[in-house]
Amino acid sequence: MFKEDPAYQNFGYEITIENVSSVPVDVDYVEPVILNNVKIRLKEETDLRLSINAVMNKNDFITLKRNVLIKADDLTKEEMSSFKIIEGVMVYMKTGEPYFVKLN
Repeated sequence: MFKEDPAYQNFGYEITIENVSSVPVDVDYVEPVILNNVKIRLKEETDLRLSINAVMNKNDFITLKRNVLIKADDLTKEEMSSFKIIEGVMVYMKTGEPYFVKLN
């Protein structure tokens, strides 16, 4: 089984995005944008999309919390602990319009 493969490590992330605008947004789904150097290490079947299907009013927030398996057998413990995984989050509106939220 893939999860038991010692070449892979479980990395967790938690991201909160907030609508700070006074304009409500009708969100279909969100998906984290994985950095390219990490994307090639992900398990092939990894589905990162999170269905929201809701209107976000001012000060509403969404929290994305997940674990992903990343091939890390060639990384040191120091490299793994400082490994940056996510660049930002793509928010897809029900209109089909995407909006990129960059992480700080």
